[in-house]
Amino acid sequence: MIRPLLKSPRFASIASSRLLWLGVFSAISTIGVHPLDAQDKSVPQTATPLNASGQGSDSKATSKDVSSGQNDYSDLLPKPRQRSLDDWARQLNSDRFRTRQVAKEHLIQGGPESVAALKKVLAEGDLESTEAVIAILALIAEDEPPWQNQGAIATLESIADAGFGTKTTIAKSVLRSFTESRDRQAREALAHAGVFVGSETVALGSRSRPQNVVRIDESWNGTVQQLAWIRWLQETPFVIIKGKAIKPEVLEEVIRIPEDITLILVEGTLSDESLAVLAKRDRIEAIEVRYVRLNETQLDQFGELQIRQALHLMGTGAKTAQVEKLRSELPGVAVTARSGGFLGVICRSLEEDFCEVNEVIRGSGADQAGILAGDIVTQIDDTKITRFDDLQRQINTHVPGDKIKIQIRRHRELITTTAVLKKLESQ
Repeated sequence: MIRPLLKSPRFASIASSRLLWLGVFSAISTIGVHPLDAQDKSVPQTATPLNASGQGSDSKATSKDVSSGQNDYSDLLPKPRQRSLDDWARQLNSDRFRTRQVAKEHLIQGGPESVAALKKVLAEGDLESTEAVIAILALIAEDEPPWQNQGAIATLESIADAGFGTKTTIAKSVLRSFTESRDRQAREALAHAGVFVGSETVALGSRSRPQNVVRIDESWNGTVQQLAWIRWLQETPFVIIKGKAIKPEVLEEVIRIPEDITLILVEGTLSDESLAVLAKRDRIEAIEVRYVRLNETQLDQFGELQIRQALHLMGTGAKTAQVEKLRSELPGVAVTARSGGFLGVICRSLEEDFCEVNEVIRGSGADQAGILAGDIVTQIDDTKITRFDDLQRQINTHVPGDKIKIQIRRHRELITTTAVLKKLESQ
């Protein structure tokens, strides 16, 4: 009975069908893919096929095995297509979660090269894709050096400066968090470069107060690239540049500080190129120039700077007529000029009808003349002193090295002494 059954047409059809499936299973197992491993066709497939052991296989693993007699069916399968970063960026708008996740991974791996593709999505994407783009940019930005002017950081900043809206709000939030971590990195990197960042007493005009400062002087190692970290410092409004560090490439980094700055230039040469760099800055709180000789053309250039509060010139050789011209060109800005002599006393009784010394700077002319805190200055040379402003006007007419006769009242005793004026140091 079995032989007639084997010869029947129905059995032949079933057998043929079974043999066909066995052939398919055999072919698929040869290249390492199980037929039930269905994949999301919306996700671009770039992964290498897996072999039977679960390991990645190459082209040699799918070739014909001559010794075993197995056939090569790999040419029957669709070849994986390499996707561009633009393709992956567009997948951020996919309605499939897995597709979006794979796209994010590829874009993060793309690093700086992904930025251009991400910017295109920003222009046309929805809120969800916008959030994804900004998150990816933030991750790419973490690896960017501070001296890179274009890239993920610049893109985030352009979004934050775009005005109002959800994109702007998200970008600003990301940048705030990012800036805090960069501030810590900046302080460490600048310290290694010999740049001081911290708090110290700063003399500006006629006032001395503790301030948070960045000081670039002879301790700086001269590596301009490291100064790119300055732009990431937070709450450091005073920048002091001294000597050979007063040059255009240094000022290029300083003017990138996002906060309002007060700039103090001490004992160096200020070139026309350096003044041209300062003219790029749209706002400077105050500038003080100490013991830097300025010609008439350079003084005219100061009149073109965007100075908001004060311009103090000390030991620059500026003539009275030039100073008056600057005052007319900078309305609302306090313009002062001093010859450069420095006595070294701090008086806080500004509104009183006497000039009481609150502090004497160590090593100054006043210190060496024996003046003490609590003394009241009553006369300098032949000029009567009733307020601190009177004292300043007298000192401002002298250059470093001049000798002045000072009369003080200490308790009930009048004392006359002589002081040799010095330069105002970089405090």
